[in-house]
Amino acid sequence: MSIISFAQTDFTGSYSIQSFQPSEDRYARVIPKSIIIMQSRDSLVFQKVTVRSDGQQTSSTDFIKASGDTLRTRSLDGRKKLNCGRWDNGKSQLTVASAFFGDDSTKAVYTMTDVWSTSGGQLLLDRKYNISPMAMPTR
Repeated sequence: MSIISFAQTDFTGSYSIQSFQPSEDRYARVIPKSIIIMQSRDSLVFQKVTVRSDGQQTSSTDFIKASGDTLRTRSLDGRKKLNCGRWDNGKSQLTVASAFFGDDSTKAVYTMTDVWSTSGGQLLLDRKYNISPMAMPTR
């Protein structure tokens, strides 16, 4: 009998965005300027500084449970937001799905999926947006 264990990637650190390929999607253009990540065995805290489209700098903190549990939180503009994280690819990638809600807090206005990984000591982020609502757990 063999037991195979994968080491979970540790994203802990302070990062600044070095390069960015903008998308045609206006939502995808909101990329953090800097990120501080604090990680424990089953959760992560992302402290982000973002420059909005109007040039204003904002700070936000996202809490992610990598267990697949959904956390309810608020977006920068105070609207309902759901975050759900899970480990992928042998625990070398973290996928975080977020849903943002409008005035009707039962229907997502848009969703965002971030896939976080590292390569050569650099933090990599692959971000995808979907304007049409997708189902997310509401636990």
